[in-house]
Amino acid sequence: MTGGSDRSIVRGATCRVAAVAWTLSSLANGLSADVIRLDNGGELRGELLRAVTRTPGETIVMRTLAGSRVEVSGERVVLVARRPLKVEEYELRAERVATGSDTAEGHWELAEWCRKQRLPDQRRGHLERVVSLDPRHKQAHYGLGHTLRDGKWMTREEFMESEAWSVFAAVT
Repeated sequence: MTGGSDRSIVRGATCRVAAVAWTLSSLANGLSADVIRLDNGGELRGELLRAVTRTPGETIVMRTLAGSRVEVSGERVVLVARRPLKVEEYELRAERVATGSDTAEGHWELAEWCRKQRLPDQRRGHLERVVSLDPRHKQAHYGLGHTLRDGKWMTREEFMESEAWSVFAAVT
């Protein structure tokens, strides 16, 4: 190896570390993960660096999640959407779980991450997947508000209905 290729390896690693650090600091600071959808179907994700006015000749400027600064002609943009960066992070994590570790443990970890990030709808979906993969997973059942009665997990509605039948049976 020559000294030049060593420097390019170090430079590449430094860029990757900087991109990860920027993403993590953005998560910590609660920044948004904006999405720009292009007329060719492509998407850019990151942070818009200035307001989008949708005026003729406008250039839209974004810092991508990898840390690059990108300028796009407004004529090529079909959609600009702002959303919390935690939603972007969720989508990345969910894709990894779905493609790499579609296991009760993988979905449980993601459900817990969703709880900490205050993403209740996404959390519920992963808790339901945990229960479908491992019907005896107590924590997932409790997270879904299920009740264990006579060895059977029940939704709140099922539990209330069984209580009503119990009262009815006792009266008759």
